Amino acid sequence: SVIPDTDVTATEADNDNNAITVTSPNGGESWGPGETHDVTWLSTGVTGPSVSIELIRRNSLDRTIIPSTPNDGSFAWFISLDLEPGVDFRVRVTSLSDPALFDESDGAFSIVTAGPDTDNDGVPDTEEMGPAGDDPEYDGNQDGIIDSRQDSAASLQTFDGGHYVTLESPGGLSGVSAMEPPPDAPQDTMFPYGFFEFTLAGMGSGGGATVTIFTDGEPVETYYKFGGTPDNFVPHWYEFSFNPETVTGAEINGFEITLHFVDGLVGDDDLAINGVVTDQGGPAVTVTSDSEEKGSDCFIATAVYGSTSATSVLLLRQFRDRYLLTSLPGKWLVKNYYRYSPTAAKWLAKHPIAKGVVRLTLTPVVILSWILLHSALIFTTAAASAGLFTLIVITGRREKRKGR
Repeated sequence: SVIPDTDVTATEADNDNNAITVTSPNGGESWGPGETHDVTWLSTGVTGPSVSIELIRRNSLDRTIIPSTPNDGSFAWFISLDLEPGVDFRVRVTSLSDPALFDESDGAFSIVTAGPDTDNDGVPDTEEMGPAGDDPEYDGNQDGIIDSRQDSAASLQTFDGGHYVTLESPGGLSGVSAMEPPPDAPQDTMFPYGFFEFTLAGMGSGGGATVTIFTDGEPVETYYKFGGTPDNFVPHWYEFSFNPETVTGAEINGFEITLHFVDGLVGDDDLAINGVVTDQGGPAVTVTSDSEEKGSDCFIATAVYGSTSATSVLLLRQFRDRYLLTSLPGKWLVKNYYRYSPTAAKWLAKHPIAKGVVRLTLTPVVILSWILLHSALIFTTAAASAGLFTLIVITGRREKRKGR
């Protein structure tokens, strides 16, 4: 007898050309809370423009991962820290146009514990061990106390894993996490560090608190928050600009962002005087209509070479990350470069001759950057060439001796 394939839906049986097939997770994976993993699937035939993704546990719906997402075959899933570990999870992807078209993971996958969180700030100890996760004494705010043992400091990767930041609040932090980028985030705005959420408590009813975000080298201009405001109680995105009268809002100082909160005022999502402030937001850069990235005008190198993806710009950026940002003098130099470069870059954009002169001036720096970044390869090549040359000389001498 032939055992029917129970993983094929009724609609798939009627029309094999219309199908959704989950490819990951598909059984055997071990993922953890606080991590981001791609849920992937294949769509064939007519499956509609959108799908929903659900998490199934013990054959029952545990939660909706996302109610609607483009049917493009991939979704980056940030696994919530409150998801209880287990070994019996599956993912279901369903067409919103035809709910009879769906598929689940072929086998179960596991959600494993994120590890201990000694200081109860919401970030696992291992996450707070530096960008590479190999420094158990990492101190991102440089106050002499290890971050994984201090609830007033939390160091963590951004949601996309592209940056590593530290949040500090003297009164303590809890529920700190990198958020999945929301679909309704402000348009014409870039969020190079993504979004964060955290809770402040213990400031007392009507009290104030600050949170400082130490970033790792990508400049920003402002900070956006999500929540209600005194003029609009419905939660929405708004620019959290500093207001000296209320002492609320964001102050940007180089690579440091200081957020000022007052319980019950703008910035406090619930607008209630209850001694608790919850934040959802992220550092931002405004995008102009004439530039793919705002800030491309803020980098002298980008203004000179015309693109953030130009080879010379990429070399200078790698040089910055590998050599300048790893020392205090280098950090000071980079910090001041970003402070004064916007004005210079805008001036250069209007003066082509000066731009050519600066480009010529930068050429030795670009060459030096290339040499330093490829020094290991150059040394290896030089050593190999010297060895080969020596071998040729020795062999030649031996051949001459034989000829005698």
